[in-house]
Amino acid sequence: MKKLIYISLLLLVFNCEEVVDIDLPTTEPKLVIDASLNWFDGTAGNEQEIKLTLSAPFFDAEVP
Repeated sequence: MKKLIYISLLLLVFNCEEVVDIDLPTTEPKLVIDASLNWFDGTAGNEQEIKLTLSAPFFDAEVP
């Protein structure tokens, strides 16, 4: 039983890793509209939130 535990620990410690680079196509930034239109009973309905941003590449560290 102890041999099985030691072998399992060795396999977990000395496993292999392979880095896979994926080339994702890049496109022109597009307009993204994120809106929340909440209208509750008994309110004027004048509290909406609308955000306009541009799309960004997936692996880009900077958010536009």
